[in-house]
Amino acid sequence: DLVDLSEQSVTFASDAVLRGLLLLLPQLDEQAMAYPDICSAFFELTADTLSTYPEKFAQLDNGARRALLNCVAFAIRHADLRIAASGLQ
Repeated sequence: DLVDLSEQSVTFASDAVLRGLLLLLPQLDEQAMAYPDICSAFFELTADTLSTYPEKFAQLDNGARRALLNCVAFAIRHADLRIAASGLQ
């Protein structure tokens, strides 16, 4: 199921980007993350967003925060060095 954005207005660009990441998370299983280009783009966007707006990460609910951290853990354990490096950004 997609998140219904009509109930909450997006007030900042950071909110829009973070909501977009959270919408993508369920689609990014291990098969999708095995593609280095997809993985790199995801981690680049995630790193840029969270380093620019760290308070947004702190405001995430536990499930969303855990899902993002699980993506990082997946990347770190990955055998492909490009994927591991993307997760460490």
